[in-house]
Amino acid sequence: MGTDFTPTSGATGFQISPDNGGDWTSVVISAVDRLTATTLRITHGTAPTNNQRLLRYQYGKLPEISNMLLNNSALTQPILMSAGNVSPTPLTASPVPTFLASI
Repeated sequence: MGTDFTPTSGATGFQISPDNGGDWTSVVISAVDRLTATTLRITHGTAPTNNQRLLRYQYGKLPEISNMLLNNSALTQPILMSAGNVSPTPLTASPVPTFLASI
């Protein structure tokens, strides 16, 4: 298991919905940058600050894998996909996914 991940910027596979999963394409992610070995910053277009916002990673049968997150172990394994949608808690905060392992 790795202790860090790559790429440090431009990771693909994230989706944000401003309306509780009704539309996953209306908010465009413009950047995914590594802040620390366990923290990413996702920059995206305007989304309401309410309990309708959702975030997911590598979701579905054909996720975007052109620049997916990989750990720094000898096997360079992909970071686990999200099991479902991550909601903001509290309602004024951004959703924060936590990736604990890799496959």
